[in-house]
Amino acid sequence: MKVDISPCVCKFYASVNARLCLFESVSLPILTYGCESMCLFGGDIKKLNVCWNNVFRKIFGMNVWESVK
Repeated sequence: MKVDISPCVCKFYASVNARLCLFESVSLPILTYGCESMCLFGGDIKKLNVCWNNVFRKIFGMNVWESVK
């Protein structure tokens, strides 16, 4: 007997993608609200990047030294 799991895998990826899109559409604006009107320096931008990456690390159970990319 042969079983095709590809529909289950596709549905899984679709559900994860939907959650990530929702997360990005709700959380990213909160993090970047008003940034275009501020004078941000390299350190400030790095702090925002670290914050965003740490959330993805937490969601996917990654360690701090692992790249989010």
